[in-house]
Amino acid sequence: MKKIFRFDDINPNTNFIKLEQLIKIALKWANEIWLCYSPFSHDPKSKYHEHQKVPNELEKERIFPSILKALSNYNIFYKVDKVLDPNILFVLKEKYPSIKLVSHGLVHVDHRLLSKTAQEMSILITNSLVKSNIFIPPFNHYNKKTEKICKENRILLCKFEHGWLHAVYNFFDNNHLKYYVHTFEIDENWLQNWFEGKK
Repeated sequence: MKKIFRFDDINPNTNFIKLEQLIKIALKWANEIWLCYSPFSHDPKSKYHEHQKVPNELEKERIFPSILKALSNYNIFYKVDKVLDPNILFVLKEKYPSIKLVSHGLVHVDHRLLSKTAQEMSILITNSLVKSNIFIPPFNHYNKKTEKICKENRILLCKFEHGWLHAVYNFFDNNHLKYYVHTFEIDENWLQNWFEGKK
């Protein structure tokens, strides 16, 4: 059975040196590594981070400020500062053939709040950029519009209900097949310890 480990929110703030180390650790268990591409992000130094004290190293990798939630005003998610060239991911994929690039939306916004045409633009552009036929909705939220767009365009809508477990909130079970995590939540030591059952 295929074992998949997924890194969500790969964005301009991602620490790619650390990400490569995380990939190496995960590949000791996984058959496939999914990198979920989010092209735009807020700058950790932007005004939307003012509520925080100096962000720690992990927080600096966030795609948007932690004060924002799925149902926050979606306009704020549009006020981005940085963009990630997808070619960085293609270089990683060439180095590690087990990597699969997938779309996480043009902007990390709850797609249920968007019109069908806005969702369509988000999904199709991002999938085109990373040459993917898989869409993972931000916040794991989607609606019938999302489902219709994906069906019409032969895109697999990856649903949380399909057996995905978040590594931070679940113990590692070698028999489970699908895990995901965000790089801003963990470091290399944490992931190694998690796989060894120490987390």
